[in-house]
Amino acid sequence: RVQSYIFSMQYAVPYGIIREESPNLGRGYEPKMQYGQEGVREETVEVRVENGIDVGWTLLKDEVLQDPIHEIIYVGTAGVAVYDEESFPYERLYIIETTGYCSCFICCEKHPGDRGYGITYSGMPQGRGVVGADLSIFPIGTKLYVEGYGYCVVGDTGGALIGRMRIDLGFATHQEAVDWALKVRTPVYLLAGD
Repeated sequence: RVQSYIFSMQYAVPYGIIREESPNLGRGYEPKMQYGQEGVREETVEVRVENGIDVGWTLLKDEVLQDPIHEIIYVGTAGVAVYDEESFPYERLYIIETTGYCSCFICCEKHPGDRGYGITYSGMPQGRGVVGADLSIFPIGTKLYVEGYGYCVVGDTGGALIGRMRIDLGFATHQEAVDWALKVRTPVYLLAGD
């Protein structure tokens, strides 16, 4: 006894990833401009069965029902940033968390007169322009530019920073540190020469 069956099977068509260089974006900044989506391919086959045994398949149709949508990522190549009408050369752009701190007891658990009060890990005076970081990521002396804050240098560290892509921005007063609070996506530029 001979029988034949026709059926269709659908398969995912993988999407590609396209990386396009953009001179309008800073080095290290790679935003995803278009998300990828798999396509759909359909095969229609005829299966021939003789006496209950599969004796062959015939491909009747193979077509793409939906083309995949490729993911597009822009890769920043610019080496000079412009912020607040000021331009500066830089090596890399990071989009990271930033917090603020000052010399007060709430931030550093020291009172005026205590040993080390107002002095950072590096020996620099604590205050605006001196920031704390994980020193394995940003060593002491690393020069940065933080949008909304300005030029600064890494001179301090802290337990809450170890193993994290976060920098703690120094301020002169506790209120300034509180006003900065936690900013999750802050553009931070590693200045050229470091």
